[in-house]
Formats: sequence, C-alpha cells, structure tokens
Amino acid sequence: MRAVTPSSGSGPVTIAEVVAAYADYLGRRIDVQRMTMPVGVFGMWLRSAERDLLVVSTGVATFEQTLAHELGHLVLGHDEGCSADPDSGRAAKREEEAESFATLLVRRVKAGHTLTRVDSVVDELLG
Repeated sequence: MRAVTPSSGSGPVTIAEVVAAYADYLGRRIDVQRMTMPVGVFGMWLRSAERDLLVVSTGVATFEQTLAHELGHLVLGHDEGCSADPDSGRAAKREEEAESFATLLVRRVKAGHTLTRVDSVVDELLG
C-alpha cells in the first residue's frame, strides 16, 4: 500500500504535500528542486543512495502538473533519469503513463478529494 495521508492532520492539498507524505511513507527523502534546464526538458527524477530528487524546470508554467508527472515516474517504478532514446516506444509509453498519473493526481487534489493512497490513482490509471 502506498499511503499518502500524513499520520496526523488532514490529507495533502498540494502536489508538494503529496510528495512529502509519500516520502514519509517510504521512509526516504524526496527533495523537490527547480532549476534551469535545456529547452524541451521540463523535469526529471533522479535517484541516489540517500534520496530521490524531483527536478522541475524554472521555465515551466505548470509546476504542479510537472511535479506530479515526475512523481508518477517514481511511483510507477520507471527508470530514473533521462531516457537515452526518448523516441523509443518504451520511453514514450512511460511518458504517457507518468502524464496520465499526473493528470489524475492533480485533478483529485484540485477537486479537494482526500487522498488516502497513491494506489487509488495507480489503480485507476492501470485499470
């Protein structure tokens, strides 16, 4: 079970709060950072021994959507970092899955739904 509701208080109301709650559940740091990235790169997920890092480009107007997209890669168990061949079928499928995850998650958070599990988003996405 991938819990996202904090042990005390109400559920997350922003994607950053979902990230923080998911990190608490994993017992692992997930840091969020904004940085200037090359044209066409909106975000990425990087993993190290100590933490996960979700990077969102400073040039992105849709911060929450992009952050949710990068979280989707982590939650869905995709390969971290940039794809060596972003035009490959596998990479395209993973990008589509992460974007679908992000859209569902952002929609639920904006609608004020109390999220109790990331699994519910994954279940809806993967059927």
